Amino acid sequence: MATVSQFLALHKEFTDQIDLSYTRLSTIKDVVDIFLPSDKMKILNEFKTFEEVQLAVCGYNSSGKTSFLHHFLGKGSFLPAGKGAVTARIVKFSYAPAEEARLLVQGGGFHSPVTKKLTNLSPYFLSTNQMTTQQKRENAKDLKDKIAGELARPTDYGPFSKEFAEWASYFIEIYIPSPVLELGITVYDTPGFHFGDDPILVENLKDLIRARRPSLIFLYDNETVSEDSKKCFDALKLSIQEIAAVGIFFLNTKADISTVLRDAGIDELPEQEEINVLLQKERVDRYSLLRKVSGMSSDLPDELNDCDCFDIFSVERPEHPMEQTMKKSAIDRTVTFAAKYDLQNTKQVSHIILNTITTFFDFVLVTNRRSKEEWEKLQQEAFRWADDFFEKYSSHLESIAEDAQVQLPIEFRKHRNDFIERAKEYAVHGV
Repeated sequence: MATVSQFLALHKEFTDQIDLSYTRLSTIKDVVDIFLPSDKMKILNEFKTFEEVQLAVCGYNSSGKTSFLHHFLGKGSFLPAGKGAVTARIVKFSYAPAEEARLLVQGGGFHSPVTKKLTNLSPYFLSTNQMTTQQKRENAKDLKDKIAGELARPTDYGPFSKEFAEWASYFIEIYIPSPVLELGITVYDTPGFHFGDDPILVENLKDLIRARRPSLIFLYDNETVSEDSKKCFDALKLSIQEIAAVGIFFLNTKADISTVLRDAGIDELPEQEEINVLLQKERVDRYSLLRKVSGMSSDLPDELNDCDCFDIFSVERPEHPMEQTMKKSAIDRTVTFAAKYDLQNTKQVSHIILNTITTFFDFVLVTNRRSKEEWEKLQQEAFRWADDFFEKYSSHLESIAEDAQVQLPIEFRKHRNDFIERAKEYAVHGV
């Protein structure tokens, strides 16, 4: 990130100094153009790089976001869940050891967050191995209630009121000892929304994407994609259309393992090889259905084998080996996609910078001061090249003319009938 900032500062300083002279030298611009186009300048200005992979989970309400996050984070069911809109605040999940687990209420946006409130969560993650099953349930319930106190939508004012917008403008940051987050991954849970929601939800998402540049994991439950999911995706695309290059991974949740096995006529526990075959077939079928959805498939390749931004997920039968394989595959694919996308942005920026540096040296080579003797030598070489060109051209001119005299009558006879027919057409139309 520092390298990009330094490059932009140097580029601006250089172009400011030579701008007036450069505009007067129109012929130089035909040879080497040192000014970055606006689209490339925008990419450099918006480029963000972080130590962690950034993932943002998106989707319509009740699309399975909370269930996916619980399994992804691997720390049990600790988030409030329910039908419809449960929260309107963005939640950021970061890693911390159990003794440092905490919840922060953050104001000021993602560019410059300011902690407004801190809640210690370490008692809920320390020494849980010594708890009985009942104690673990009570501990999980207490933790969920504690988090719900900051996440649950307020009921004492309307969803389009100033009070609601003020409340929703704060985001929550939760530090937990998640094994996945410990790998260097930061996850954001975004509230489901569509065109009719309060504008603050869209602004919050824009602020997140501009500040952190996460890959988006779009969850949808119905394999044929429900109207609610379509509207949510349309609103999502509309909200990020001004932001360059945002990667989107499609995750079809609630893939029914029991239905897959029943359709395949399998009653017993399948072998791993058979599981892999069944899951691949299910992926292909569901990907084909997604490809048929107008507005969601425009950037998707025709074949699943060429796609790295789609998978399926289920939480119906957590102990079944087929579902466990499905979950592992989906989580691996989402993380791999986000990591590759981060590298893709870095490569794109590196390519722009290296090309600009090369162009700069070409500019220096063209405009570098030369002595009188060097300019005279270049002039003589230019004259010599021109004389040589015209000498060779003149030496072949006679043979070119002779060849034309031979070939033109041949070509005329070959197309004579065409000329006659064309002349008749013009005569008929009075041309």
